[in-house]
Amino acid sequence: MRLILLTLMFAVLLSSSIFGGVIKLTKSTVSFEGFGKLTTKTNVKIEGLVKREDSKNSFKGKGLMGSMMSKLFFKSGHEGTILDLNNMQQIKLNHADKEYSIQPVEKPDWGKFEDSEMEDQEQETEQRDESKIRIIRTEFKVSNTDKTKEINDFNCGHYTVKFVTVWENTETGDQGTDSLFTNVWTTQETEDIKKAQKEEYEFAKKYMAKIGMEGVLGQDDIMGTRWLGMLGAMNKGRDRGADFSESKFVKEMQKIEGYAILIDGKYFAIRPKAEQEEEPEEKTDITDVKGMFGGLMSKALKKDKEKESKGPKAAFSYRTEVVKLKTGKVEPEDLKAPKNYTKVDE
Repeated sequence: MRLILLTLMFAVLLSSSIFGGVIKLTKSTVSFEGFGKLTTKTNVKIEGLVKREDSKNSFKGKGLMGSMMSKLFFKSGHEGTILDLNNMQQIKLNHADKEYSIQPVEKPDWGKFEDSEMEDQEQETEQRDESKIRIIRTEFKVSNTDKTKEINDFNCGHYTVKFVTVWENTETGDQGTDSLFTNVWTTQETEDIKKAQKEEYEFAKKYMAKIGMEGVLGQDDIMGTRWLGMLGAMNKGRDRGADFSESKFVKEMQKIEGYAILIDGKYFAIRPKAEQEEEPEEKTDITDVKGMFGGLMSKALKKDKEKESKGPKAAFSYRTEVVKLKTGKVEPEDLKAPKNYTKVDE
């Protein structure tokens, strides 16, 4: 699992010289019911073998849990990174303090991650073997609504993506449902958009090759697949039966035509009442980031269920939009640390 998450992390980093550069502005928000909302504005510039990414993060927490999340995971701030494959170095920019540091780009020790991956797989196999959860039904469907509208100067068409899993506790007979509903607005792939996509892809491909991960590239996050790892952490033993490499998944995803401009999704969880009342309070190890995140998310789900009488609310929701995407020359100065920034040791 750690290797998978690491791969996804690289994919997110990279997805974000043939055609003279790419300039891309995006905005994303992730709202967690019960403890806050993270907003990120990202500006990406690519020219040849150099990529610069500046991001402004703002997290608005709710209550004690929100305060904890802001300190551990979702820190607000304005930062930047310049990934220079010509010199195999990464320049980290601290815009708040006008400082920068330089680190070499090196190949990770994959042997270490593979050992951890094997341990995780063994633990997950044991958990599945002991699981009392049986998947009753899994539904994944993409639909074209034929709706159109203009978003950020892009003419877009509308698709919906529905992913539902219904499960049952084989001992008690109680049933629950996990649902992920996503709206996807896409625009026709113009020549400029195709060039920008190819530029991003070529940079990603070269970077992955340099760190020893040839052939490993992330797929478009159309239905919020990078959040599925969170679902697994929240619902251990209930993530069985959803194999997204299956042909049915691929076939459905192929219905989506064009370039995604806006992706807006919500995750809902319906839990048996008895489970919520009897679920023991677990102590959280703050050194276990993965476990802690799952615990916090579980509490958020429980809190969300308690409010169900006022109407269903999403346990979490996410929205990502492309504000600008174009090809064009990137100024050389934009791909270097600003002259008025001070170099510091990492």
